Amino acid sequence: MSRRQLLVLVVAGLLALGGGGCATAAVSKVPDAAVIHAQLARQHLAAGRPLWALYSLREAVALAPGEPAYRRQLAGVLYDLGFADQAIAEMEQLLTLTGQQDFLLFELGTYRLAAGRIAAARQAFEAVVQLNPGFSLGYYYLAETLLRQGDYASAGRAAALAQRLGLPGFDMQRRLADLGIALPPQPWADDGGLIYLRRIRLTQAEQAHQLLQRLAQGERFEDLARAYGEAEEQRSGGYVGALVPSQLQPHLAARLQALRPFDSPQLIEQAGDWLLVQRIAPWQAPHRP
Repeated sequence: MSRRQLLVLVVAGLLALGGGGCATAAVSKVPDAAVIHAQLARQHLAAGRPLWALYSLREAVALAPGEPAYRRQLAGVLYDLGFADQAIAEMEQLLTLTGQQDFLLFELGTYRLAAGRIAAARQAFEAVVQLNPGFSLGYYYLAETLLRQGDYASAGRAAALAQRLGLPGFDMQRRLADLGIALPPQPWADDGGLIYLRRIRLTQAEQAHQLLQRLAQGERFEDLARAYGEAEEQRSGGYVGALVPSQLQPHLAARLQALRPFDSPQLIEQAGDWLLVQRIAPWQAPHRP
C-alpha cells in the first residue's frame, strides 16, 4: 500500500464535506491571491508537477496562515515528496488551528510513523481512538506502533478491536501469532456504564434493512456511515459519542443497554426514522473525577 493510498481509505468520504474535511476555525476572509495559489497547486498536482504545487501551497499558507485546508494540503504534498519531518510540523500547526480531529490526528500519526517517531505516532493513534472508539484504522496502526515498541499484549488488544470494528488485519494477526500472541476475546475496557454508540439514521425502512444485510455480509459500518449517514455520521464513520442512559428516552435506553459491546448491528425504529446502531466500547476506561 502506498503512502497516499493509506490516507485515501480514511478521508475519501470526508473531502465531500468541505474544506478538505477539516473543521475550519473562525478566520477572516481568505485573500484572493491565496485562493489563486491553491487553485494553481491543484492544477500542478493534476499535471504531475508536485514541486510546483509545493511552491504554490507555501504561498497560499503564507497569505492565509489561518486556513486549515491549505496547510493540510501542504503537509500532504511534503509527505508525498519524502519530507516527512516538514509534513509533521505542518500537521502539528494545523491541529493548533482546528483542535483535536480524529482523522487529522490519524494523518499526523502516519507521518510520524513514516519518520520513525514510533512513540509520537503511538501518542497520535491513542488520541484518535480516544476521540473515536469506532475508528478501525486508528486501532490497526496503534497496534503497529505497539508491536514495534515490544508491547505485544497491548498490540494484540488493539488489533482485536480493529477486527471487532470490521477490519480483519490478517497480516497483523499473523505477525502477532508468530510471537505467540493470540487476539484476546474481550479486548475493550470497562465502559463505566456509558453507551458508546455508532449509528446511521435512515428515513426509509427498505434502505435500512438493505444496509443491515450488507453489514451481515461483511461490509464495514464506517464505510456505510460515510456513504449513507447524516453529516456528523459521515465525518465520524457513525460514532455519535458516549451516551448517558438517563439522558435518553427510556425505551431507547433500554434497547441500547440490552446490547453487549460489539454485538451485531441492530435496527431500531424511532419517531418515523430507522436507526442502524451498534454498541461498541472504549480503548481505555472513561475518566471519573
